[in-house]
Amino acid sequence: MKENLMGSDDLKDYKKFHEKQYEERLLKEKELLEKEKTEELKKEAAKNEEAYRQLQIEKDKEYSIQFFNEINSIPNTSVTNSNENLGVINNYTERLINPTNYYYAQNDMGYYVLANDTNYSITQRIRNFLRIE
Repeated sequence: MKENLMGSDDLKDYKKFHEKQYEERLLKEKELLEKEKTEELKKEAAKNEEAYRQLQIEKDKEYSIQFFNEINSIPNTSVTNSNENLGVINNYTERLINPTNYYYAQNDMGYYVLANDTNYSITQRIRNFLRIE
């Protein structure tokens, strides 16, 4: 009887069938693990990207606040006293750079160029303005 069980084709077929099922189950498990890993990597990448965006937003806010404070620290020229040096206060570039060997045009020079050349085109006005220097 023992020989009949061991030598039968039914037992071999049974072993082969279960072996195939076992291999298929292992393949499915590997595929599931790979899918989980790729999903985790995608989630991690999305998380890192969101953190980077938040960091950029915070940097932009910080820069905007600094820029706002710098603009507000510039004195308003319409509220100046007559005792102050109006030439330096009105000329923005002189206040920032303040070199002694450069010449800067007055603030209202552009107005006079445009007011006197009302019959000329924009390009001609620009040429005339650049010739004044």
